[in-house]
Amino acid sequence: MKLVKIFSNKKEFKEIEFNEHFNIIVGKKTKEANNEDNKKKDSHNLGKTSLVNLIDFLLLKRLEGENIFKRHSNLFKEHIFYLELLLDNGKYLLIKRGVKKNTKISFALLEKKLEKLDEKNIVWEYTDLPYEKSKKILNNIYLNFDALKKYDYRTYLRMIFLKDKDSFSKKLKNPHKGSDFEWKNKLLYLFGFNNYIFEEKKELEEKLEILKKESPKNITTIIDKKRSEILELEDSVSEFEKNINLYNDYSFDKNVTEETVKNISSEISKYNQKRYNLSIDIEKISRALEEEINTIDLDQLENIFNEVNLYFPEQLKKNYEELIEFNKIIFVEREEALKKKLSKLSAEHEEVNQKLEVLNKQREKNIKILNENEFYRKKAKEIVELEIQKEKLEKLKIELEELEKKLENITKKTEIENKHNTIVGKLNIEVSKENETYENIKKIFQKITKKIFPERNGRIIINLNKNNNPEFDLYLEDKFENRTAEDDGGTYKGILMACFCLSVASYYSQFRYHKFLFQDGMLEGGDNRKKELVIKTIKELCTKYDLQYITTAIEDEINNDEVKELLNEENIIAKLTDGDNGSGTLFGFEF
Repeated sequence: MKLVKIFSNKKEFKEIEFNEHFNIIVGKKTKEANNEDNKKKDSHNLGKTSLVNLIDFLLLKRLEGENIFKRHSNLFKEHIFYLELLLDNGKYLLIKRGVKKNTKISFALLEKKLEKLDEKNIVWEYTDLPYEKSKKILNNIYLNFDALKKYDYRTYLRMIFLKDKDSFSKKLKNPHKGSDFEWKNKLLYLFGFNNYIFEEKKELEEKLEILKKESPKNITTIIDKKRSEILELEDSVSEFEKNINLYNDYSFDKNVTEETVKNISSEISKYNQKRYNLSIDIEKISRALEEEINTIDLDQLENIFNEVNLYFPEQLKKNYEELIEFNKIIFVEREEALKKKLSKLSAEHEEVNQKLEVLNKQREKNIKILNENEFYRKKAKEIVELEIQKEKLEKLKIELEELEKKLENITKKTEIENKHNTIVGKLNIEVSKENETYENIKKIFQKITKKIFPERNGRIIINLNKNNNPEFDLYLEDKFENRTAEDDGGTYKGILMACFCLSVASYYSQFRYHKFLFQDGMLEGGDNRKKELVIKTIKELCTKYDLQYITTAIEDEINNDEVKELLNEENIIAKLTDGDNGSGTLFGFEF
C-alpha cells in the first residue's frame, strides 16, 4: 500500500501528490528577510510535520491528546480531508474523514487514480461509518495484509512514521505510552520470532508475583484459625437447632399482654369483694331464720298476778292474746321475706362463684400464654442469632476454601518456577536461533548502514536482560568489532533509526503490507557528504524494493550542490513557505 494524494474541501489547502518512490517536502524561508515580522517567523512551522499527523489522521488514528485537529478544533471544524491510496491489487482507495465529525468515515474503491476531487462522480461503498467499524473494514477488506496478521494495520505505523530522530532510542524502547511488554512482544513478532513464548513467560511471572504476596506461614496460621472458628460455630449452630423443634409449631398470641392479665385480676378482685359481701348477708339471714318467735305464756302471767293478789283483767288478757297473734303474723311474713332474699342472694352468690371460676381459669391461661410469649420472644432472638451464625459460618467456609486454594497454589510455586525457568530457556533459545525474517532484516540493515557508514558495520542484536526479557539494540562497530560512539549523537542516531525502519520495510515489501515510510527531517543537520549517502541509499532501496519514501527538509539544509543534484525537482512534491500571511503553509493559514 502506497500514498497517492491528499485533498481537502478547502481551496487554501496545499494538495499533495506523492511520487511512487522518493518524495521530499521542502520548507522555504520567506524572501523578505529584512521585514521585521518575517524575521520572527520560523521555517520549521510550515506544516511539514503536520503532514505526518494528517496522514496518520486519515489512516484513522484516534483524535486525542495533542493532535493539532484536537487542539485547534475550532479552526478546522469545517475541514474535510481525503487520502487516496494505491492498494496491492492495483486499485485505488479513497478515504474521507472530517475534523468535526471525525468518527464518521467514508470509503470509495476506484479502478483508476483520481485526476481531481469531484464528489459528485464518486461512488462511496461505505458512508459515514463509525470509527471502530471503519478500522475493521479498512484492515480486513481493503488492505487485507498477508504479513504480521496477528495485529492490525496500525500496530507498526510508529515505525513507518518516524516523526523525529528521537522517536526510538537505539534500544528500540517504546516511544509512546503503553506497556513495555506489549511493545517488546510486537517487536519479537516483527522479527519473526515465536512471541507466544514471551507471552507465556509474562503470564507465569504474573502468577508468581501474586504468589509472592502470600506468605505460606501466614496462610497456614490463618487457615488453622478459620478452621477453629468454623468448629466452634458449627457446635453453636447445632445447639441452637436442637432447641428449635421445641417451639417451631408454637403460635404466638399477640393479643395477650400483661395489661390483659392485669385487667382480669382486677375483675376477679371485684367479684371476690362482691362474693364476700353476699356471704355476710347470707350468713345474717340464715341466723335470723334460725331464731324462734317471741311469745307470752298467759297462764303463767295469770298465776303471777294471783300470787301477788292482783286481779288479772279479762281485757288485758284479750289484748295480750291479740298481740301474740299479731306477732306470729309478723314473724311468718318476715320469715318468708328473709327466705326469698336468702334464695336470691344464694343464686347471686353462685353466679359470682361461677364467674370467678371462669375469670380464674382465664387468668391462669393468659398467664401461661404470657409466659410462653416471653419464652417465644427469647427464642425468636435466638433464631435471628442462629441465622446470623449460619451466614457467618458459610462465609468462613468460603474464606477457608479460598485460603486452601491459595495454599495449594503456594505448594505449586516450585512447579510454576520450574516451568518459568523452562520458558526462559526456550525464550533464550528462540532469540538465539536462526530465523529467516530476523536474519534477512539484519542483512539488509548491515548493507544499508555499510553504504552510509562505509567504515562501519551496523548491528541488530537481541539478548535477554537481567529480567530475562528481550532487549533490542542497534549500533555501529569498527573493523575490530568494537562498538563506536558515533551513533550517540542525535544526527547519527536518527540515521541509524531510519536505516532500521528502512530494513524492516524492505524485507516486508515482498508481502501485501505498508510500502511507504515518512521520516520527518531526515536531511536536517549533519554533514552534507552523509546526506548524499543517505539520499543515494534511500533512492536505491526505493527502486529495488518498490518502496515509497517521504521526508522533509528546510531549504537551507539541502543547498549543497551535490545534495541538490541528487534531489531533482520532481522529487520535491511540495514547497511550503511562511510568506503571504501563511498562505504558503500546508493548510494555507497561520495558527
